[in-house]
Amino acid sequence: MNAKRILITGWTGNTGSRILERAARRWPSADFVGVTRREDASPPAEIAGRFHVAVTPLEDETALEQAAFADHSPFDLILHVAHVHFTPPVMRLAEKWNARRVLLVHTTGMYSRYQQYGARYRDIDDTITRRTESGPCWTILRPTMIYGNARDHNLHKLILAVARAPVLPLPGDGSAVFQPVHVEDVADAALAALENPICRFRAYDLSGATVATYREMLTLIGGLLDRQPVLVPVPVPLALLLAGAGERLRPGGIGIRVEQVRRLAENKAYSHAAAAADFGFSPRTLSTGLAEEIALLRAEGRLPAATGRGASSVAAAEQ
Repeated sequence: MNAKRILITGWTGNTGSRILERAARRWPSADFVGVTRREDASPPAEIAGRFHVAVTPLEDETALEQAAFADHSPFDLILHVAHVHFTPPVMRLAEKWNARRVLLVHTTGMYSRYQQYGARYRDIDDTITRRTESGPCWTILRPTMIYGNARDHNLHKLILAVARAPVLPLPGDGSAVFQPVHVEDVADAALAALENPICRFRAYDLSGATVATYREMLTLIGGLLDRQPVLVPVPVPLALLLAGAGERLRPGGIGIRVEQVRRLAENKAYSHAAAAADFGFSPRTLSTGLAEEIALLRAEGRLPAATGRGASSVAAAEQ
């Protein structure tokens, strides 16, 4: 597709910044409007001359329209990478202002029994997927747990915990399965889906190449770091009790939440077969992605230097 004007939300975040990098390369003469609530946000230096920062809260539809839409010609492309909560106002304005194409980054959290807003996510997703005859042309991507660097909200914390703690709790028996997807693979998928006409009015789950239990992920990380903490199984009811007590004693604190404990015992593996078939989605293996993330964390001084044995663990894991 040809895009001359592009609106992007969530561009200051981990996934959004990667998608923006690729979009800027793909459309080198396009003008961008980046929506953010951060008043101190600066456009990427390499595209500063064609990037306008629109400071506005996404939940305020009137303010969003005034900041990003009202004084401009229609957008050829909208990249909505901010939270799925904000999809409804973005889509209403996309329709009102005749946007040609919309990419929505949602989440497989919509499938969860325990995700606090899972039902709301499903409602929003269903509202979009029912519309194939009118309004802007949309594509939805639903990543699983995203990882890949210190900005992820998931595995980098687990890596640091394995690196530092001699003992780690294991809620339940650690047999629930996960299928994390690397942030760079998600960004690649976004551009690939936009380039392929078959992806119009389609929704895709995006998962990594590896399905692993929670215990297996801890073991894999330990092998890459050349250390294996002792894993102490904690019955789920006890883990829920402790998490609940922590929430009551330290509201908004740094401890694990009840919802997180429940979701650690929930299977979260989803097929990306449709994405592979339609636009060639081919994510990296978990061992490769974790090795790359660990290397980044070491380069940033967040982890000690490698001992030399971790590389052999990567090779063994790949075989």
